[in-house]
Amino acid sequence: MSPIDDDLLCLICQLPLREPVLTRCGHRFCRQCLEQHLARSRRQWRCLVLTFLQWQESQHQVCNCPVDREKLERSQDVFPDKATERKILSFTIKCRNEGCEWTGELREKRYSTSLFHRQRKFYFYSEG
Repeated sequence: MSPIDDDLLCLICQLPLREPVLTRCGHRFCRQCLEQHLARSRRQWRCLVLTFLQWQESQHQVCNCPVDREKLERSQDVFPDKATERKILSFTIKCRNEGCEWTGELREKRYSTSLFHRQRKFYFYSEG
């Protein structure tokens, strides 16, 4: 097992990216982490936590990147990072529950209906 590359970790929560977004200034975040950060840090500018559809439809909201403070216009400077999402969903994960031998790609867990694995924690690892 080898650790996950740092560029595949959210710069806010430090976990593997979930629904990754990429900023114009080159920083990756979980969509929800960035939304929450912007809502907390910019309340005085009325940047509220938005649903995903509102996030896409808010054409002219300007906020700052949490890493370098660069101004970001949501409609032009923050976009879904589908290539990174595909890479993360192909990660091999292993169940952490004693006695369980299940391993598979993250995308399999994401859509799993198994009651045993629904609320369980997993180890992320990349082969190589």
